[in-house]
Amino acid sequence: MKKWTWLVAPAIVMTLVALPAHAQGGKPTDKIWVIGAGSAAAANSASFKYGDSFSAGWQSKLSNPAGLAQCWTLDAAGNKTGAPFWAAWGRLQADGTIGIFQFASVDPNQVWPAGGGSCTVSLVSLQGNKQTVTATSAEFSVAP
Repeated sequence: MKKWTWLVAPAIVMTLVALPAHAQGGKPTDKIWVIGAGSAAAANSASFKYGDSFSAGWQSKLSNPAGLAQCWTLDAAGNKTGAPFWAAWGRLQADGTIGIFQFASVDPNQVWPAGGGSCTVSLVSLQGNKQTVTATSAEFSVAP
């Protein structure tokens, strides 16, 4: 029996290496990205301004995800400060994208920051009362 051990152990290791990540207990790679005007995927350095709108492309095994877009003001060092000054939820659209997000304030008491901010959009799984973020886009900027 011992002479077969040296053959069995490498075979097990090779089988585990060949399995996809999700079959090994890992999560599949979810992705979300910003799509600007004209259905062009926005680059990491994308910049929008107050009043612009965007949607999000996504890749996931989720069947009905939501998108949560958020923007924060930045301090002098470029770090996010406090809670988001703007946030919006989006759902699946007929074209397969998530949301039609518009940089606008519906609250007349909310003032859009003079310096704009840094934003992300997250892919969110909604199941019952549980919200799980499965992916977040690269940061992009919004100007006043």
